[in-house]
Amino acid sequence: MVFRPHATHHVEAPVPFDREIHGDVVRVEKGVAPKSIVHPANTILSELTAGQLVKLCLKRFTNRDAYYIIFVDHRVKETQP
Repeated sequence: MVFRPHATHHVEAPVPFDREIHGDVVRVEKGVAPKSIVHPANTILSELTAGQLVKLCLKRFTNRDAYYIIFVDHRVKETQP
C-alpha cells in the first residue's frame, strides 16, 4: 500500500503503548485499504515523515480490526502509478 502520513512519526525508542498512524491511502496494491493502522507498543520502525510517500507492508491483528506495519519502503516516487 502506498501511504502519505499526516504527521511525522519519530522512532527514537520503543514506547509501551500502541500509536495509531493517520494519513492518506494513495494506492492499494493488494487486498483492501485498512480502516486503522497501528504502530504496536515496544516496536521500532523506520521513521515516517509527514507528506512523504511510503510503501507500507501491513499485517492484520488477529484479535482486532486493525493492521500493523511490518515493513516501510521509502523508495516511492510521486509519479508511480
